[in-house]
Amino acid sequence: MGEVKAGAASAQFLQHLTEVNETQQVIASEDIYNQFGVLLVSKGSRINPQAQRQLQQHRLDKDIDQQIELEQTLTGLELFQLTQSLLEQDPELKRLHHNNRFEDPFRHFCLIEDLPLPLRQKLTIMKQQLPALFEHSLFCGWASTLIAREMKLSSEACRRAYICGLLHDIGMLYLAPELQTQAPLNSDSWRALQSHVVIGQRCLEGLGLHPSIGQGILEHHERLDQTGYPSRKSPDKLNKLGQVVASADMLYNLCSNELNSSDKQVHDALPYFKVHHSSFNAEIHAALMRVLSRAGTPAEDESTPLQPVNLDRVRSVNRQLASMLEPLPPLIEKIGLLDLNESRKLATMMGAINQVLSTSGIADSQLKDWLMADMDPSDPDNHSCLKEIDAMQYELLWLLKRLGWNLDSLLNCKEAASLSERGELELYRQQLQQGLEQGFGYFRQEVNNS
Repeated sequence: MGEVKAGAASAQFLQHLTEVNETQQVIASEDIYNQFGVLLVSKGSRINPQAQRQLQQHRLDKDIDQQIELEQTLTGLELFQLTQSLLEQDPELKRLHHNNRFEDPFRHFCLIEDLPLPLRQKLTIMKQQLPALFEHSLFCGWASTLIAREMKLSSEACRRAYICGLLHDIGMLYLAPELQTQAPLNSDSWRALQSHVVIGQRCLEGLGLHPSIGQGILEHHERLDQTGYPSRKSPDKLNKLGQVVASADMLYNLCSNELNSSDKQVHDALPYFKVHHSSFNAEIHAALMRVLSRAGTPAEDESTPLQPVNLDRVRSVNRQLASMLEPLPPLIEKIGLLDLNESRKLATMMGAINQVLSTSGIADSQLKDWLMADMDPSDPDNHSCLKEIDAMQYELLWLLKRLGWNLDSLLNCKEAASLSERGELELYRQQLQQGLEQGFGYFRQEVNNS
């Protein structure tokens, strides 16, 4: 998926170094040679544009990050203080931190010892060059440790969860920043983005950290339903640490995207994780649900009316989901009879969705009748139910989107070319694509109208 030592990845990291050098000294901590032993940059030289051009033209004899030194580098204490500041700025996160009695344990896990200098230098560079990603990393370091502690893991394992969460996206420093914001990604950009987990793991090599940390970084985008990357590993081969960080990563995405409207709270992440329970280790999922259940709610001003959920959208999405889910049971049976690697992954994903439907009640006929009945969406009882249904339906759309990716993988493999079921699968893929476009369209329409 690409190398840390050469090519575009190194070029991007060198660009970061050069820009950081404009605000603080970034110098060569030793003579820097290319792979043939030719001196490129002398010890003590600043990594300026001239040095950048010289280094970009060669393959180095070792990684550039092992041969540079920043004038000022973040310490473990500063990383802890910055995380505390992040939590203080958000009343919801502050309350979650307090209600889980995590103040003293988190301080302990952060300050046991400093991270190796090369990693703290990378975090310093990230803080200046990619501030949003740095905030994301602080959050995931905190949330991963919180989940690990709730699982009653050892102090050493909790410390590893902190480091893994903090460094899980460190590989992004080697990729073009626009990959994080470009939408939609074409196939080449998507492959490049996926490489950050491989690069991130390599960044830890030779630094004396426990191997599970690097493995967790590599696997934090893997899922139990085998819809993740880079390898779509089977559940029995996944590192628990990577799944802890995956849960923290998803919580951040919910808090910073879906849950950032004025009437939503961290506690509202519970429906999302109920839908995605099949994607994560059961022990980790249960721990996260317990943590979130302690979020509590702030004192509400009774004079302020609740913002009603868009009832028309909830009804429309429910109908759309029903049309996409109706063909699923017979397809699960047929897919399960195929003896192909891709079909087994698809059957696992279909089974997970079916399980979500049976446990959530989204497809229940009584729920449909209730949704179609006359009601006041601003009524507190109705509002609470509609809010949870709305969140769960949104996440079901995402599960179906991931199902579509798995279906594409099956249809594109050579072994599927002669399948008798191919026509039926292609028809369902087309139906799924159209249904998802309409389903997500109801949410986009509200955003555009707001």
